[in-house]
Amino acid sequence: MRASWRGRAGALLAAAGLLLLAAPATPSAAAPLARSKRTAPVTITVDSTAPIVPAPTQKPTPISFRLTVTNHTDAPLANVHLTLQRGDPISTQRTLDQALAGQGVAAGGGTPAPASKPLPALQLPAAGSVSATFTTTTFTSTDYSGQGICLCAQIGIYPLTFTATDSIGQELGSATTFLPSAYAKPPQVQVGWLWPPRS
Repeated sequence: MRASWRGRAGALLAAAGLLLLAAPATPSAAAPLARSKRTAPVTITVDSTAPIVPAPTQKPTPISFRLTVTNHTDAPLANVHLTLQRGDPISTQRTLDQALAGQGVAAGGGTPAPASKPLPALQLPAAGSVSATFTTTTFTSTDYSGQGICLCAQIGIYPLTFTATDSIGQELGSATTFLPSAYAKPPQVQVGWLWPPRS
């Protein structure tokens, strides 16, 4: 699964204008954006993000994450809560590789990004899954700090960690995905062809 994460995250770096990599797969054919470790009692899969690349607006702009939350225990789990935290921006391929390897950069912690509207507690059936949509905002101005995801870096990729907790705040599982920030569009490159090719 990690290989597919690397390909998608590399494409996000390209979208941010950091690396010239292949374009990502279409949403219908793409692998999930993130999936938590199977060893946890609850796993979170980030199925989609809309928009994939947020517009760099000063005022808060909505962004939604479609999630699948799965209970791997043989008993129902009631009142499961989801939270979101934003990590520090990633600006190099090496740091991205470390984040994908779970070496602390994108593993938990960070700045809380609350949902725009209170998200109802999830009721997870035994050995079953439920879908949820986590909607918050993105913005570039620190005037709105605490209201969503501040894309404060002009260029980079932000690790976003979703965490599932029970009614007493005990962590059940988490998953990290990545969100690019680019204030300016990457420069266009003109390509010329010479035909017929010369030997």
